[in-house]
Amino acid sequence: MTTIAPAATSLPVVPLVPFDRHTLNEIFFEAIDRFGSQEALRFKREGQWRSLSYREVELHVAHTAALL
Repeated sequence: MTTIAPAATSLPVVPLVPFDRHTLNEIFFEAIDRFGSQEALRFKREGQWRSLSYREVELHVAHTAALL
């Protein structure tokens, strides 16, 4: 049986506010504007935990979109 250990640090809880957006793109770019340099993703690579900020995720998305 595999268990998942809780994260060593807890992330701040940001309350959700009502929003009027119609597309996933609008929600995505609003999050980038709002949270920019904050951690968006955490992942393990080669035994080390790494993270990406919202701005770094935006760059990866833009590069991927350019390849399509």
